[in-house]
Amino acid sequence: MNSAIPFRAMIAGTLSALCMVTAARADIVISSAATSNVTCASGVCTPSAPDAVLNVGDLETMLASGNVKLAAAGEPVDVDVAASLSWVSTSTLTLDSYHSINVQQPVAITGGGGVSIITNDGSAGGQFAFMPGASVAFLNGAGSLAINGTGYTPVNDIATLVSDIAANPSGSYALAGNYNAAPDGTYIASPVSTNFYGNVQGLGNTISNLSITNGTRRTNLGLFASIESSSTISNLVLTNAEVSQRANGSGVGLLVGATSGTLFGDHTGGSVTGALGSDVGGLAGISYGTIANSSSSASVTASSTTIGGLVGSNLNGTINRCFAAGATQGIESKTYVGGLAGGDEGGVISNSYATGSTTGRAQVGGFIGGTEEFKISSSYSIGAVKGGAKSLLGGLVGVVGSGAFATSYWDKTTSGGKKAAGNAKKLYGVTGLKTEQLQANLPSGFDPSIWAESPSINNGFPYLIANPPQ
Repeated sequence: MNSAIPFRAMIAGTLSALCMVTAARADIVISSAATSNVTCASGVCTPSAPDAVLNVGDLETMLASGNVKLAAAGEPVDVDVAASLSWVSTSTLTLDSYHSINVQQPVAITGGGGVSIITNDGSAGGQFAFMPGASVAFLNGAGSLAINGTGYTPVNDIATLVSDIAANPSGSYALAGNYNAAPDGTYIASPVSTNFYGNVQGLGNTISNLSITNGTRRTNLGLFASIESSSTISNLVLTNAEVSQRANGSGVGLLVGATSGTLFGDHTGGSVTGALGSDVGGLAGISYGTIANSSSSASVTASSTTIGGLVGSNLNGTINRCFAAGATQGIESKTYVGGLAGGDEGGVISNSYATGSTTGRAQVGGFIGGTEEFKISSSYSIGAVKGGAKSLLGGLVGVVGSGAFATSYWDKTTSGGKKAAGNAKKLYGVTGLKTEQLQANLPSGFDPSIWAESPSINNGFPYLIANPPQ
């Protein structure tokens, strides 16, 4: 069962609360409020103060007759799209931000117009990010997109994405709108089997009903078989996806089998199954790269080596501001099962959490199945941890090796476990809390600029401001 869809429906009732959180900063906001502290002349709008509003109706009127550029003009703020925006002309909207651009509501370009995105114009570390339910869609399938000077080719379906990447594996591509993959049938291999070196920008759009079943041994499996270190997949949503590896495989995930690149703002839901010898995760099977601001609600079941709600094996990779909400289950006796990751070897995980149940016959942890030479900080898990009589069960980690924890927690009530790790009575930097303690206040060490709590979001447990539940 795909829990991403009910989560997405639930957002309608909580989006206003989320927007209030993100708008607490002095941002430049496109909204339904009256234009204030913004001056527009000759198609260029600039703020006169770091707390500025551009009325969405005023913006749409200007776009009807020509190009418009909203320029931060050196103000140290983000640009937020906090109202639904659409235009039917061929005009291009340029959003030029000192730091980040946050899309909180749908943007629709219906007349062949374009969008140009500029982040970090005077700053660093800014991102082009989407809140749940927000997207940028080119509704007639045509238009132009540029992000920080790189042009992206719009694609409308998986077949076009596959052929374009085969022709140019280093290119940059954008999903032009939502796509239902059900008519494609069941793929017998990863649709994108070419080693990918470029960029895919999902723009918050959704690919639904993707189905892949493979019986070839030692094969990475997912929408993308593998992506290289130069590659980035951003802001892509998969719902009701099914990926099944029936032979001894390698990396198996809904989005990508194995990644050395960057996954940012990606979200998956559905189910993943893997065979013996595979590393299986809801988002990615194996990660040597970076995963940030991403999540999975997929159920993951396998007789494989490592099984995780988000990623099977995190090998010297970085995971930050991510979560997993699906149930994970290991069938065989020599498996590592974790709510977020099955195994973490040499990786760095921070500001992340897992809420799904974990079940196995060997090493089972609410957050990680097994760790070695790791660094985990400001993270928590709440899922039930279950296993046989000889299983090593831990509220946070099944088996812990060398490494370091800091300000990390597990829910002693919901996990059913009294120990942080199956092979250790106590772990420095790890604390068990009762449910009411986790829901009462942010745990010690959790940065309030990254984390928040609300009774109406994430069942009252801490959630990530920049990556709320889908």
